[in-house]
Amino acid sequence: MIGLWNAGLPNNPGKRKTVEEVDAMNARIIVSGRVQGVGFRYTVMQKALEQGINGWVRNNEDGTVEMEVEGTKEKIETFIHSLNKRLNPFIKITDMKIEYKEEEAGYKDFRIRY
Repeated sequence: MIGLWNAGLPNNPGKRKTVEEVDAMNARIIVSGRVQGVGFRYTVMQKALEQGINGWVRNNEDGTVEMEVEGTKEKIETFIHSLNKRLNPFIKITDMKIEYKEEEAGYKDFRIRY
């Protein structure tokens, strides 16, 4: 495993970070359309797990589905593109709003929130 030292950082002296951690970022995504009651959150979780994405997904009261995902920019973009491919026929995405952030929340897995 390739690692980089956080030398000189006062809060984490000597802590190693992998290249993936250094390049990691966060994206908040809100999806509109027919995305509740059709297995969309489960599909999102499966795709996230397949692609090494951490974070969470949940239904919002307004009928949208919200998620926050972490990974490298490349992994996040691949994940987002996968949401538009080969989903079950009941799922219909009409809009997707994406907000990228360079900071991480430190998610260790991917979960469906209720």
